[in-house]
Amino acid sequence: MLDENRNVTQAAMEVGYESLSQFIRDYRKFFGAAPREDLQSIQRYLKE
Repeated sequence: MLDENRNVTQAAMEVGYESLSQFIRDYRKFFGAAPREDLQSIQRYLKE
């Protein structure tokens, strides 16, 4: 999402999810945070 400048919805659809809420649940389960939270955290880190 960060490299391709995609939002969460675009990323979910691109990897084959039909349900945004399911993508977010699975992402959080796998990575420990919601995709938007991860993106914001990474963007803050890169600005430092």
